Amino acid sequence: MYNASIMKNVLFLGLTCFCFSLFAQSPNASQNTQNTYLNAQKAQQKGDLAMAKGYYLQAIADAPDYIPPYRDLARLYRDNAQLDSSILLYQSLLEKNPRDLQTHQDLAAAFMMEARYHDAITQYKALLKHYPDFPAAFYGIAMAYFNLEQYSDAVLNSELAMRMYLSSKSNLNAADARMLAGKSYLELNNFDKAIKYFKASKKHFQGKPYFPFYLGLAYLGKGDKDKARQYFGQAEALGYNIPSNYSQQLK
Repeated sequence: MYNASIMKNVLFLGLTCFCFSLFAQSPNASQNTQNTYLNAQKAQQKGDLAMAKGYYLQAIADAPDYIPPYRDLARLYRDNAQLDSSILLYQSLLEKNPRDLQTHQDLAAAFMMEARYHDAITQYKALLKHYPDFPAAFYGIAMAYFNLEQYSDAVLNSELAMRMYLSSKSNLNAADARMLAGKSYLELNNFDKAIKYFKASKKHFQGKPYFPFYLGLAYLGKGDKDKARQYFGQAEALGYNIPSNYSQQLK
């Protein structure tokens, strides 16, 4: 019933990243290598990305076990849409330490940005082998399944993430997961469940243009045009452009 492209999340919207590093302390690099790394950072801050890349690569060549230049170069590649190069560096980091939480998440995020959703799921699952109670991984898996239009799997994983966030009193993250579950239920035409989840998230998303839009979609699916019109009106008042095919269904 719904245009799936409208329903897709902007990648990383609400996708809160608990990216703290569990890497063992990097081996000390020589002073020359540290200076090279600092020169890379300075060049990047000045916007000279080609020079920064050269310094990062030199630091890596000089000290292959020195972790910071790998991380910064991988982010430089990622931020400049050179995702294949970023992915290779993250994979290299995981070879050095397969338990590193931040690198697992960074690699999964790069796969998501490349729309390699199956690879992202595999990466999140690899993370869960080391950290089975890490809710952001379940949320990431749910996002990937949502983008694959496998909505039942998206529901399963987003609800897992929601419960884990709630147990740790991470209420905003739980609300993100609940909204994703609600949108997945919407795609599955389970409109009552979608409405329940959306309304339970009102505290955190009231005032966001997309929030009344999703409620309007759920009520439209139920055939309640009056409430759909009400929520679409609220969304438009907040600046949301209601697609014409939905407006037509209200006539």
